[in-house]
Amino acid sequence: MSITSIICNILHIICLINSTWLICIISIFKISPKYLHSNSTSHKWPFSAIAELIDNAYDPDVKAKQLWIDKSVVKGQNCLIFMDNGAGMDYETMHNMLSFGFSNKTTIKGHAPVGQYGNGFKSGSMRLGRDAIVFSKRADTMCVGLLSQTYLEDIKAENVIVPIITFTPTGQTFSVAPEHEASLQDILKYSLFNKEELLTELRVIGELNPKPSGTRIIIWNLRNTYLHKPEFDFTSDDYDIRIPDDLDENTMDESKQKDRDMLVPESEYSLRAYCSILYQKPRMQIIIRGKKVQAQYVSKSLAHTLKDNYKPSFLNKGIAITFGYNTKSKEHYGIMMYHKNRLIKAYERVACQRKVESTGVGVIGVIECNYLTPTHNKQDFEDTEEYRKTMQSLSNKVEDYWKEMRHRFKEDCAAPVEDNVKEPDQIWVQCDDCLKWRKLPDGINTKKLPDKWFCQMNTDPQYRSCEAEEDPQDDDKKPKYQKTHKKQEQQQKSQNEMNNTQIPSPSTSMTLPTANSSPKPTTSKKRTHSQDVKQKETKRTRAEESCESNTTKSSSTSTASPEGLNLIGPESEGGDALMSDSKVKMEQSDNINELDGYIGQLIQNTEVKRAQIKEEDQDNMQAPPVFNDGVDCRVTELEKKVNSLEDEKCGRCENLEKELKEIKKKIQQAQQSNEDKETQTEYNSEMDIDIKLNTHKDDTQVKKDINEN
Repeated sequence: MSITSIICNILHIICLINSTWLICIISIFKISPKYLHSNSTSHKWPFSAIAELIDNAYDPDVKAKQLWIDKSVVKGQNCLIFMDNGAGMDYETMHNMLSFGFSNKTTIKGHAPVGQYGNGFKSGSMRLGRDAIVFSKRADTMCVGLLSQTYLEDIKAENVIVPIITFTPTGQTFSVAPEHEASLQDILKYSLFNKEELLTELRVIGELNPKPSGTRIIIWNLRNTYLHKPEFDFTSDDYDIRIPDDLDENTMDESKQKDRDMLVPESEYSLRAYCSILYQKPRMQIIIRGKKVQAQYVSKSLAHTLKDNYKPSFLNKGIAITFGYNTKSKEHYGIMMYHKNRLIKAYERVACQRKVESTGVGVIGVIECNYLTPTHNKQDFEDTEEYRKTMQSLSNKVEDYWKEMRHRFKEDCAAPVEDNVKEPDQIWVQCDDCLKWRKLPDGINTKKLPDKWFCQMNTDPQYRSCEAEEDPQDDDKKPKYQKTHKKQEQQQKSQNEMNNTQIPSPSTSMTLPTANSSPKPTTSKKRTHSQDVKQKETKRTRAEESCESNTTKSSSTSTASPEGLNLIGPESEGGDALMSDSKVKMEQSDNINELDGYIGQLIQNTEVKRAQIKEEDQDNMQAPPVFNDGVDCRVTELEKKVNSLEDEKCGRCENLEKELKEIKKKIQQAQQSNEDKETQTEYNSEMDIDIKLNTHKDDTQVKKDINEN
């Protein structure tokens, strides 16, 4: 043996020793059988567990067209049976499904999977019962797997063990591979079936499916309440699975414990009702105890539907929201929140719908919140900042819709809108063969539609075949509705503010001597005619500048805050820019007829203010002077101030008349070309015109009063 060979052998021995040492140090973590129970406790509501099994059949990797849910008795045991006609599973796929945390589901042709944690079947099935057996068929491959707490406890297993076997055809019979023989014996011993019965259950899958594929799940040792009664009621309705009235209070939330005859939706205690709204747009047919569930296209089953949009800062595009009234019961209302087409929260009442004044009664909103993260039981969303902002926005939008409906129907309906709702706006029905949704003509009585409806029954020849594309949804491209009630509220608020605004009297802009005032000593001088003319021209120039700055200041004040209307004020920087901006907004005014009526109302209000100003001016101008040694000086000073005021007012009136002519010219141009704009633009334009008219009227009246006095 060469030296090289010896060295290689030594290195090989060292590697083997190191590998053994590493294996001894790194332990394989165990999954205790008790975890099956603790994992199932995330489902407080039993329908939540059933929904997990329905989702597995709905997801795109299975894509079943039908799912059967039934109750049966096998060897004295009440059993729940779930069977679909989807893709089925082979040995490897079943092993992944029965493992914990394994999920490789992806979106296929726009069909997004609901499952994402690889835990739904384990938590759901063990919540319903202690033992479950899975039969699956794909082409010629047939597999059986057993997930049983009873089995693990009996063999005192320290880890979760799942026996899985594969049947392969051998002539007229089926055999099990030698390596699966031990698993077959465990399944035969701890399940409810012998070998022939196992094969019989596998044959049932092919009988209900034209394609030889599908999955069948049987769960037994069903959970009981603390009163040792079954958790489900199978006797009250032969075509339904219901939750009994005396269900253990620890298995449901407090909101689910209310009297069912009052406000609790039927979907809280009827599996048939819950499955009908489980998906926003149903793509799979569910049959419960031999009778098909009439699936609801929730957003298409409402009355007075309107579209709104939610665009938060953390999203690139807006989320469409459909609002409408419940046509079945006004007592059941709230937000239907979906995630990837799957219902997460049903009839969730937002803040405004919890008020004592019954805001939003009967209103249902439908939204798909794919940007939020559901909890593990898929019955709520994680409490994040995005979720809280969404709920607050939904509350505001529900209140807007409710007020809009009150505004639109206030004259047509004596009773509230929710009391008059009987039929949805549109009638949509699903074909039992191709599962496409078709829109039926208005006026069809939905109660007379057959239990099974097919495309061949369609009155529209364009969509009378299953090969035709699905009917387009009219509201997919429908813009958000115009909230006319907000426009009316703003107009009413503006009118109230104008009525409550106190316009200051021009007489207060100068100080008149009173009985208690002491005149300032002045020197009497004679003025030449040229000096008087020059002084008047200077005052007129200053008055024009003051008038322009006051008008600009008034326009900017009305645009920023309509509550403060200062007709006489100091000059402000940037006034010309604000005045120009107000003119541009005025040119964009979109309701000239309404503006003319508004100006007429303003003129009437101005007449009342003018009478008040006249009375105040007369009182001030006729105040009796105090005769003392300085009476001549006071009279001279008063005459100067009156003359100055007259010149100033004349200048202001001339400028305002020019402004008014320009504004009227702009209004005529806008009347020919403008279209509907936003409410706020109209509001700003109206305020600009109102202030100018008020100022003009007041200045003209002051000039007239001074001349009379």
